[in-house]
Amino acid sequence: MKYDGLEARNVVESLIVNPISNTQILQIKYQSKDPNEAKDVLKSVTDEFIVTAKELVPNGNVRVIEEVELPQNPVSPNKKNEYSNSIFSRTYGKCRFSFLIRIFR
Repeated sequence: MKYDGLEARNVVESLIVNPISNTQILQIKYQSKDPNEAKDVLKSVTDEFIVTAKELVPNGNVRVIEEVELPQNPVSPNKKNEYSNSIFSRTYGKCRFSFLIRIFR
């Protein structure tokens, strides 16, 4: 796996590992602007985890139960929606604040 500028520190900062409650399952996520990089990093991390786990617990059953899935339609910010929500929240907050001031005067 070769990617220019990809350093271990950056991989660790972008890696998210969540244990699934009441199981021995780990959900591993990696966020990158390049989907192929993300897929390769996740594959490398899981492969290395499996090798290390089998060295530590030779009779353990460590395996990948779901392969990497790349999103078909990646989510991007909707600026119009964010601006309208911001304006609505501010307006609502100001109205509520002025209402409370009138009640407690």
